[in-house]
Amino acid sequence: MMMKSFIGVCCTVLLCLSACGDIDSPEFPPSKVNLNDIKELTNFSYSEQKDLESKYGIFFDYRDRRVYLLSGNPVFDSPYERCSYLEFCISPDKDNLSEEKIFYYNYDYEKVCRITPEYWNENASIAMFHLDMMSWGAGTYYYRLVAYNWTWGGGPGILDDCLQQDGRKATFSEIKSFAIPTKYAPYADISYSEWEQMVYARFYNSEFEEGIARIGVCYSTTNQLPTTADQVFTAEIGKGEVSFPYQGGSCYMRPFVVTQDNVTVYGYVQPFQFSR
Repeated sequence: MMMKSFIGVCCTVLLCLSACGDIDSPEFPPSKVNLNDIKELTNFSYSEQKDLESKYGIFFDYRDRRVYLLSGNPVFDSPYERCSYLEFCISPDKDNLSEEKIFYYNYDYEKVCRITPEYWNENASIAMFHLDMMSWGAGTYYYRLVAYNWTWGGGPGILDDCLQQDGRKATFSEIKSFAIPTKYAPYADISYSEWEQMVYARFYNSEFEEGIARIGVCYSTTNQLPTTADQVFTAEIGKGEVSFPYQGGSCYMRPFVVTQDNVTVYGYVQPFQFSR
């Protein structure tokens, strides 16, 4: 009789444990987090800039600000996996992005910049990183995406304990890196003199770090992301202005600078419609 009772109790416990998912609605963090390569908006064509506005409602002040687009998404392999919120983390020190240091909050934002996505659905998340909001300058930086799940159990305590459900859990992406060439992006006020049929691009030296040798403007009537392989006009950095003849019509213009190490650093593309 006692043996039958013992077997009955064991069966009941096993049945409860096997039914944990149905009884207690457990939730776990995503099984995986995908992280895409970071993209600097100076490398976005004009159409890509407009797509950010139309598809995601993301607008930005392009001028001399270095703005980067972060993207990624959690992967769910089970109906019991959930994501309460996402967080992109960036740091100049890779060690600051260890799972332990990120999970146990460190609010020193000069060590780790934490960014919540501006756009997020089940398939993608997008966040913007503005370098000018930090004291950081040119250099190599590291980043990763973290998916958190924060669930408090509502069922019997034994079920919560066996599922380790209560509290915050997280799944981490891999760590990637990217390089920032200068603190600010090259920017010029570009105007057109119809009477002279000349373009004037006024640069501001204060926007650049030391080590710049030349300033320039490249443009194209068809390429929405012109480079120095298109039409190019340059001037010495000390002049502060690039001017060149232009016969009118629509085009895409992009300011750039050349460092003393002969590295070309581009600014944002700007569309223009000049009258004849």
